[in-house]
Amino acid sequence: MKLLMIFMCSTFFIAQATYAENVYSEQFQQIYSVETYHVLKNAKGQEQDILVSKSEVPSFVSSLIKEQKVTKVNIGDVLMMTKKLIALGKEIYKIVKDGKPVVTIKDAKPVEILPRGEKDEVIRALDLSNWHIPRSLKYKVVAKNYLGVETISFEYMLIFSYAGQFEGNGKYITGAIIKPTNVKAKWGYDLNASFKVQTIMNEGSDEDPVAAAVLSLGYEIKSIMSTYTEDKTFYINGLGKVINY
Repeated sequence: MKLLMIFMCSTFFIAQATYAENVYSEQFQQIYSVETYHVLKNAKGQEQDILVSKSEVPSFVSSLIKEQKVTKVNIGDVLMMTKKLIALGKEIYKIVKDGKPVVTIKDAKPVEILPRGEKDEVIRALDLSNWHIPRSLKYKVVAKNYLGVETISFEYMLIFSYAGQFEGNGKYITGAIIKPTNVKAKWGYDLNASFKVQTIMNEGSDEDPVAAAVLSLGYEIKSIMSTYTEDKTFYINGLGKVINY
């Protein structure tokens, strides 16, 4: 019986030593793969992870960006303007630092893309009507090491309300934000992420504007041995359309 106990204890300590060796090994700390998933619910209400493949910037988005003149303001809440639109909010802020969500109500200012008045005054979202209920989409970033161990899991949501109208015209946006919902990091790994408003545009006409914006989530995954950075970009508009690339 004593020999059996000695053998079991020896096996346990060897296993622990092997695990510790793996944790500190170059291969364990090397970022092997990073993938993004769109988290959807099936008919039973269960979440399913659908792999998001990388894609190029849609051609119509590139054309809109080139065609329209956007003026960056960054005075008070006003971020930028086009001929018929004003964007309010905060252009860039951190949402995750050192593997922990850091976004606060003070830091997070959801983006609003609203009508630009004749005298450049801001026409507030409360003055608009016919807003649709917020649209929300959930995503997850997963990083793995060479053993297939999940070292980083970062879940976040894109949320915005759309279709607001001013005096019966236009399709505007309010409450657009990307926020973390769950962040997990193994020992030796860190995650930093920031939200940014890249630009705004009018997808409609001067008489009947359709507000649109390009938002981005930039993140950095770091281990002792390697660093991985990526930007996920989202095109949203006042019709409730979302394209990620």
